[in-house]
Amino acid sequence: MLSVFDGRYRDLTNFTSNEYLHINSSGVSYMRYVDKPRSVRFYRPDGRVDCHFLLVTNGCLIAEVDGREYKLKVGDALFYKPNDPQCYTVSVDENCSYEEHLYVHFCGTVSEEILLKAGLDRSCVILNTSGEAKRVFEVVLRCYRSGDEMTAVGNLLRLTALLSPKVQAPQNIGAKLILSEAEFISSHYSEEIDLNACAERCGFSRSRFTHLFTEVVGISPYRYQQKFRLEQACELLRSTTLSIGEVSESVGFSDALYFSRLFKKRFGVTPSHYRSGQRK
Repeated sequence: MLSVFDGRYRDLTNFTSNEYLHINSSGVSYMRYVDKPRSVRFYRPDGRVDCHFLLVTNGCLIAEVDGREYKLKVGDALFYKPNDPQCYTVSVDENCSYEEHLYVHFCGTVSEEILLKAGLDRSCVILNTSGEAKRVFEVVLRCYRSGDEMTAVGNLLRLTALLSPKVQAPQNIGAKLILSEAEFISSHYSEEIDLNACAERCGFSRSRFTHLFTEVVGISPYRYQQKFRLEQACELLRSTTLSIGEVSESVGFSDALYFSRLFKKRFGVTPSHYRSGQRK
């Protein structure tokens, strides 16, 4: 069974903004297989006036770009620039229990300049993105939903860099190595960073690794890990009943008071106030 989402009549967030950078909408598109195969075709013959990133997180998606058809798998991304026709189809059947992709629509006075610098001056398919791209996409989505616009926009810039063909290009081996190491740090966020080991895995000296990491990711390895730890702490405070000390230890801080000071500096409230605010 095929149904059609016609954006000409159903898009409610298709507008421009005079802000520097503005997220119009961000979320998760999800479709589950129940009893019989299903397909949904997303159809916007005139495109949208804003920009559109999409990342496949389960199943597959068939997209039409510049007259060609692409089959996107898990980890592949799609970018549509403003006013370009959009047409892509998601499907589920007995071999694919569910399809899921993340999306964000954004605009702003500097969006065109940012995308041009990132090499995203035309609609395109981006294959084999890093796991880091998915994590940053999820942060954008989470912050957008919670109303933390500044953090959402900041991570949107980071996502743009991660999806940039200039970073994805095979010749940019250094950047790929750094992003791979950033993914390693993210997946081992509760452990202390061994910069010597990180540098050795990439084939750099310690100082060169630190410099390149800061250049590619935007912050130093230690600040990157600290930021990731605090974001994970937010998730634990929202979704568990662990004590503040237990949350602190779980994300890699041995000193709960130090953790609380960092948390307040980062989010403007103490961990306990953050938790109580989320439960109101």
